[in-house]
This record gives sequence, structure tokens and C-alpha cells, in this order.
Amino acid sequence: MEKDSTTRIRYIFRFLEGTEKVFEVVLNRQTGALLQKKRVSYPSWTNLEHCRCKHCPLNRAEHPQCPVAVSIIDVVDFFQDYQSIKQADVIVETEQRSSRLEQTALYPAVSSLMGVHMASSACPI
Repeated sequence: MEKDSTTRIRYIFRFLEGTEKVFEVVLNRQTGALLQKKRVSYPSWTNLEHCRCKHCPLNRAEHPQCPVAVSIIDVVDFFQDYQSIKQADVIVETEQRSSRLEQTALYPAVSSLMGVHMASSACPI
């Protein structure tokens, strides 16, 4: 996909011990759909039938994985061992602006990152 046809949002987490983690969210500029690379395999918790939403209209044969779960794999994998109150500097960059929170708890920034992934996933609900 051409660069003009995508929108990028970068979430940069800088931890007090000096490490840094960058998540780049790439969206189709026209549709708002999350653009992700296909994986060879998926964790079992992404299976559509695992904790399936009551009103999920997706067909398991066509969608073996939950689109929301698939969209958040990298975020969940990285933050699974972190406490939500851990402090970090967080920078969110878009083409139009940059926003920085210094020494903030992880949970509001991770919640924002997951919200972008969830809203732009292929979930029809």
C-alpha cells in the first residue's frame, strides 16, 4: 500500500530504566482499517470461540480468529508481565502532532493503544 494511503500512529514507551518500546499502528487512510501482517500461527486465546462475544455475527469457518484479539496480540504479548501502574514516558506521534506524558502510569497509554487497535480491527460490532 502506498504511503499516502496510510495513516500512522506511533506510541513510544520510554521506561525509567532506559529501555524503549515503539508500537506503530498503520491504518488504511480511506477505511480506517488496521493494516497488519498475517501470522503463521496465532495464540489459542485469539480463537473466535474463546470467550466469544454474545452477539458476534462472525462465522467460525470464515473467521477462525477474533479480529479484535488478533489486533492486540503484540500489545498483550509485550505488556503481559508489566504492572499497570508502572511508570514510563509515553509519546504519541501522528502526522499532525505529537503528545507526551512524562512519568505516567502505563494503563492510560496502553488503554489508548488497545482502543485504537480494537476500533480499527475487522470486528463488525
